[in-house]
Amino acid sequence: MIWTGQVTTLRAAFSMVLVLQRISQLKSLKAFVLSKTGTLRKMHDLRALLEDCITTDQSFESLREKVLTVLPYYIETRYPMYEELVVFTKEMAEEAYEYAQDIYTFVNDKINI
Repeated sequence: MIWTGQVTTLRAAFSMVLVLQRISQLKSLKAFVLSKTGTLRKMHDLRALLEDCITTDQSFESLREKVLTVLPYYIETRYPMYEELVVFTKEMAEEAYEYAQDIYTFVNDKINI
């Protein structure tokens, strides 16, 4: 399937939001772990990073649904072979953006920034 014009532009914009929200979640969770433990495992696995946060502070369990909901979007936005299989919507992008903001705020409150 070939995408043209405005559809391509919108799809690219939604895809970029999904990539950036994952980066935001990753950096936020890493900031918490580093601030509390002084060390950080080298990884890009949001699920494992969330588990590290939960081990340190059980209240991070409240973020599980938000992290797991948008987790699949990352692979789909990073690998072109999935472009024709997944249609990213404005709603998906808005949800991901909202979740990234929620996680960022939650972490900031926890590390007192």
